[in-house]
Amino acid sequence: MLLADTDLVVENFTNHRVDGTATARLSGRFMGSGASSLSATFRPERDGPDFDVQARIQSTDLTALNDVLRAHAKVDVVSGVFSMFAEPQVKNRRVTGYVKPLFRDFQVYEVSQDEDKSVGRKPASTWEALVGLVRNAFFKAILPGFERELSRLRR
Repeated sequence: MLLADTDLVVENFTNHRVDGTATARLSGRFMGSGASSLSATFRPERDGPDFDVQARIQSTDLTALNDVLRAHAKVDVVSGVFSMFAEPQVKNRRVTGYVKPLFRDFQVYEVSQDEDKSVGRKPASTWEALVGLVRNAFFKAILPGFERELSRLRR
């Protein structure tokens, strides 16, 4: 369950410039626990996509993301809270804005809890895990998608 209790409103969805901008609002609970919202404004295209997005995920139980964390950062977490704030803008074939992932009370499994696991499955220190998580789950997951879209637009 990626987003529970969702509510989506889309208004003025059009591709005709004379009709003005379209808007979308989405709310729900990310992974069943994090209050989430997204709002977007889409302007009719002139020279490629033209839109603004504001997204926030607040206070998601980090253990709900363990499958993703194991796959991308090679860590299991015992506890923690994840929040993310993003405001990307796409206009004139450029992507600007930011994505800010935030972690609070982040703890990986203790080594003593993993004594029966092979060396390849034991998590590293909290600092190494956090760096790996940001590098793998965000930079390697989000930026390549933006780069692919930009290269597609440049053609």
